[in-house]
Amino acid sequence: YGTGMRVYNPDDLIGKKSLTIIDEMLRDEQIGPILDERKDDVVTAGLTILPTGETPQEEEIANFLEWTLADMRGSLARMLRELASADEYGVSVSEIELKRIDRGEWQGKLGIAAVHTRKPHTIEFEQDDAGAVTGIFQRIGADRDGIPFPYPERTIHLVMRPRWDDPWGTTCLRRAYRPYWIKQIALRLWPMALERYGQPWRKATYPPGTQATEIAILESRLANLVGSSTLVHPDDMVVELLECTVNISEAHETLVQWCDREIAKALQYPELGGIGERSDTGSRALGESQTRGLQPPSYLLALELEEQALREQLFARLVEWNWGADAPVPRAHLGALSMDETVENAAEFRQGAKDLQFRPTPEQLNHYVRSIGFPEFSEDEIIEEEERKDAEHRGEGEAPAEPVREDPHPPAEPPATESTASFAAREGEAPAEPVREDPHPPAEPPATESTASFAAREGEAPAEPVREDPHPPA
Repeated sequence: YGTGMRVYNPDDLIGKKSLTIIDEMLRDEQIGPILDERKDDVVTAGLTILPTGETPQEEEIANFLEWTLADMRGSLARMLRELASADEYGVSVSEIELKRIDRGEWQGKLGIAAVHTRKPHTIEFEQDDAGAVTGIFQRIGADRDGIPFPYPERTIHLVMRPRWDDPWGTTCLRRAYRPYWIKQIALRLWPMALERYGQPWRKATYPPGTQATEIAILESRLANLVGSSTLVHPDDMVVELLECTVNISEAHETLVQWCDREIAKALQYPELGGIGERSDTGSRALGESQTRGLQPPSYLLALELEEQALREQLFARLVEWNWGADAPVPRAHLGALSMDETVENAAEFRQGAKDLQFRPTPEQLNHYVRSIGFPEFSEDEIIEEEERKDAEHRGEGEAPAEPVREDPHPPAEPPATESTASFAAREGEAPAEPVREDPHPPAEPPATESTASFAAREGEAPAEPVREDPHPPA
């Protein structure tokens, strides 16, 4: 690298054409939407600041970082999107503007006023013998020295896909340049071919010895043949219209579509992801399955933003300036779950709580109901539910029996010495008819009397004994 030596981007494409070639490629109707969708997946997913522990200081630091990001000029989404421009340019350099907070809970601390991402086309790096960056400059106009950045104190230097720890990174469009170049040539030649071969060629033959005046008349009529619907010529002259046998428009369209597929392949974009000429074919399930191919490049961009840009170069410096070098630095998390992933995680949480027999905390319960779109529990409801579960665990969880309500006008009961008949007569009811005993009950056989003798004594024919067959069937 060399001491004090400033070098341009060592990439062969960027070194020859500079970063303006990236500007041109971003205007392509295939490249631009793909990269916009990739960055939107990361930027719009939301930023969560996770404290490293549960101590009061760690919670305080995380709350302060959330507050200062919301209080700075400009939106958080715009700041993240400009930082994410390192995906297509290979590198992004941003300057942190600080302010002293003069109000509220965080009065006296250093906060973020704004984050300014600079155009990377004129940025140069100064390195030492080992290749470590010692300074960052931006050349403006004829100034060869350039304007120095406040590096590293107030500078965010985000590098994507670096090679051997170089400070320039590698653009994600490097592999897409060849199909992009072919596509631009095809788009330039397409209208020219349509103009040349869009109309049939006019051919006329005449016999030998035809007068020059007649030939001139024929040529003038052929010249106006496109705008005229009739043509008059002698019988010995023949006029033909020759058309191109190859469909020029279809050939160019096929080539452009091939280039778009190759560009999408280079950017790891699925064929049925929704951009391109095949977005209307294939099943919806297949399209959703292929769209998951967007996640690896989006995850890489999110990880670089979380660790390299936010935690190491923004959060760490704010924490050091306000709490000291030994204070814990929270983690940043970019990402939101899809509806299918949310439902799947909620089902796994519910099943895990059921199988493992563990009791979720109030925070876990509210996070669960938030994820499935239900209103959160209040603190009183959570306490009441915990008391009910404790009672069930002790065996007291059965619902108490409903108290028996006494009839205000119960029926009068007879006194102990009053008979049922007299009580019924006094209440105005007919007394129950007494049960009369049969004077001639049927006689029962004595215990030692056989059934046959008992039946004979009663006047019944004794039952015929069952005779066994001497020759039972085999």
